[in-house]
Amino acid sequence: MKLVSWISLVLTLVFASGLWIIHMDNPAVGLRFLGNSYDLLVVIASAWGLGILVVLPFIPGLWLRSRRRLRKARRDAAAAAAELRRFKTEHPEEVLRIPDRDVSQDEAGA
Repeated sequence: MKLVSWISLVLTLVFASGLWIIHMDNPAVGLRFLGNSYDLLVVIASAWGLGILVVLPFIPGLWLRSRRRLRKARRDAAAAAAELRRFKTEHPEEVLRIPDRDVSQDEAGA
């Protein structure tokens, strides 16, 4: 998804740069619609603004979903750590020890 976001950003910047170059070359370039001529940059800026307005309602939902996923990941990590601590205290004979290393007080279960 990050790749898609970066590609869309690059394409947008290339498109906007091309429009800016066209506008600087010929400022009178416009779009004719229903007998009226509209400045090209105004049309593009309006379309960009409408796109932002369409995306804005989705931002709080995405933020809430990411917070929910982060909370679940933290809860799962805490549960795994608690299970590991419980396993170490219930079965100290099954916890592997490296012979040439000192055992700290936390690992020894004291």
